[in-house]
Amino acid sequence: MKKNRLQYIILLVIVALFAVSCKKDLDVAPCSTYDGKATHTIAELLAFHNPQSGNAYDSIPQGVVIQGVVVSSDKEGNCYKYLTLDDGTSGIQIKLNSSTLYTNYPIGQRVFVKCDGLVLGNYGYLHQLGWYENGQMQALNTNVFYKYLYKDGMPGPEPEPIVLHSKNDVNPTMYSRLVRFVNCTFENPGNTYGGNQNIVLESGDKLILYTSDYATFANQPLPEGKFDIVGILATYYDKLELIIRSLDDVKMHPTYTEEVLFAMHPESNPLENGWTVTGTGNVNWTYNATKQFVQVTGVIGVAANAWLISPAIGNTTAYDNFSVKLSHASKQTITNRKVYYSTTYNGGSINESDWIEIPNVTFSADMSVSTLNIPADAIANPNLRFAFRYFDNVQSQWQISDFQIVINKLQ
Repeated sequence: MKKNRLQYIILLVIVALFAVSCKKDLDVAPCSTYDGKATHTIAELLAFHNPQSGNAYDSIPQGVVIQGVVVSSDKEGNCYKYLTLDDGTSGIQIKLNSSTLYTNYPIGQRVFVKCDGLVLGNYGYLHQLGWYENGQMQALNTNVFYKYLYKDGMPGPEPEPIVLHSKNDVNPTMYSRLVRFVNCTFENPGNTYGGNQNIVLESGDKLILYTSDYATFANQPLPEGKFDIVGILATYYDKLELIIRSLDDVKMHPTYTEEVLFAMHPESNPLENGWTVTGTGNVNWTYNATKQFVQVTGVIGVAANAWLISPAIGNTTAYDNFSVKLSHASKQTITNRKVYYSTTYNGGSINESDWIEIPNVTFSADMSVSTLNIPADAIANPNLRFAFRYFDNVQSQWQISDFQIVINKLQ
């Protein structure tokens, strides 16, 4: 009997443990999922409310569903009671009455939002999504999150930040999106993060770094040096603000050393070192040994179509950080001259279909440097060539004193 009783007790213990285990599983709320698709982009959603209209909020048409990736985090206390989603077209701040959103909606989590019953308003011209209660737009209570917010799979990487250098780079579609300002300094290093501190951008513009006094890092000192700062771009009326999620968003700006990959330096005659001239007409490129530049000089009434073509660069490596620089002067006029690149030209007569014009080249009467924009994959092509074409029929001159491809290597 004692043996049977002992077996019975053991069985009861096992059943109790199993019941506790099951109850623990049941305490975890099932993840709300959405099996449909977004009906609107965030940019399209924002069009339902003009922040400067004077309206406190606007209703949203029935059936609107958006989706986006979470870019905010309240883990360090600096994105208090809101979630920010970025879908690549714009961003939206959703007012939610919780201070531990990061546990359920971490950075990188894709979320669908059913907007039925919600309203669209703003705070300081920054769009916000919430619900209408007690005569005003308010944050959603935690007991209704599941009616509006639906996770889509497991968290992935956060969106790639938009790289910005100045205030002129900013447009309103970037508000509530993840951005990175590069090569910045803090105006008052040694001050604490808390409050409104100025970031001095690479362009010299100033931007407000907003940090709540309740953020865990609010009392930490602002560092000295150059930094790349990632954060959520915001606006408060006419002022631009950047909101960082943690101190990990402030990264020391990388230091690069320049290495010349290819160059035409007219200390010696480029026309004897692989550069060729071709075209039609009696006007062509020549080398000026005294002033050390290559030049072409037009004549009034004489048609010219003079091409100066580089040898194949011969490089077979792709580089993320490179620049193509042209030092030149365009005397008398700046018309009828173009710069091209090609990966298909193999010498001989010109076929213009082989050549792609490089846009936005700056021409100046004084010797100045233009940075040429070409695709990264072209740099990696071993047949990459450049061409400079002059086709004026007036008295004018184009001088090229230097041309080089520079790569930036991380130290």
